[in-house]
Amino acid sequence: MVEFRKAIKKDAPAASADPSRAAGAGGDFNFSSQTLLRRPAKDRTAQSLYLEGLALAAAVIEWAAGPQTSDFPLSKPLEILVKDVCDWLDSEQSSRLLCLSRSSSEPLYLPAHSLNVCILTSYLAIRSGVPHDQVLSLSQVSLLHDIGMAGLSQYWDNSQILTPEQLAPIKNHPLETLKLIDRIGCCDDPGMALAAVDHHERVDGSGYPNSKLAGQISASAHLLAVADTFTSMTHIRKFRKAIKPFDAVRAISHLSGHKLQMEAVRKFLQIMSIYPIGSGVRLNNGVVAKVIAANEKQLTKPVVQIVTGAGEYVEIDQIIDLQKERLLFIREPVCLGPLDSSFNIG
Repeated sequence: MVEFRKAIKKDAPAASADPSRAAGAGGDFNFSSQTLLRRPAKDRTAQSLYLEGLALAAAVIEWAAGPQTSDFPLSKPLEILVKDVCDWLDSEQSSRLLCLSRSSSEPLYLPAHSLNVCILTSYLAIRSGVPHDQVLSLSQVSLLHDIGMAGLSQYWDNSQILTPEQLAPIKNHPLETLKLIDRIGCCDDPGMALAAVDHHERVDGSGYPNSKLAGQISASAHLLAVADTFTSMTHIRKFRKAIKPFDAVRAISHLSGHKLQMEAVRKFLQIMSIYPIGSGVRLNNGVVAKVIAANEKQLTKPVVQIVTGAGEYVEIDQIIDLQKERLLFIREPVCLGPLDSSFNIG
């Protein structure tokens, strides 16, 4: 792991020794290292896999926020979870897990954000044709990409916008993340592990912690950066509201080429569509639907599943490929929270 240490150009602040600060609200996550070993993947539902992922993410953050006097105890559960997440995302049921990652009901931001970024990054990598072994490595790294924040809950769990002085330790968290990934020893590919430390770097050199330019940032880091940005924008924080996925896509498009890599943004749009998977839309006939798949050649005409509507001919849960419909089209994006039960799993 010498390559990891070479990438650390300055010391990051030490993680807090108080495990309860890992989640911002108590340190008892009731997670056993055997949780993910009891039930085979084929017997899981998307919801059970998502909830187990939340529990594991919280347990990892709790470990990272503590004194770390022992070896990382969650290597096997982490390996199993990531494999099952990738298997699920590489199946016809991928939309179920992607839609759950759109949930805004989970009260603990950092564990939920870590898992949601992991799910989206893994899906983008799979659909981009990244080799399977590299997908698994990137999936683990993306789940761990923010563990350097574990001891900084007074900042990331804050209800106020941070001052420049408060932002200083936040900007060092990728370096602390890299140290923890090195300690965990979960990734044998140093280049893939460096995606975690580079996911806040920007192509114009304005990012952190090392102000890298586009050519110094790996393709994996570019992909992780887009997934992290989209997930951050579309989930509520204590100091701001979430924005609609459609508006987040528009914002990301504006960042393309000068903040986020153009190729990574292009892949994101092709794979997730202008109306991202898991988001809500209203069709021109008044029906509200959930986007469950993209059509890469027609980004405004994804595959949708009916959530609610008016009229006796509306079939709830009906799946419609808008690319094949001449008379149906999306009129506007909508918020699904009150309508879709998958947004209330916490």
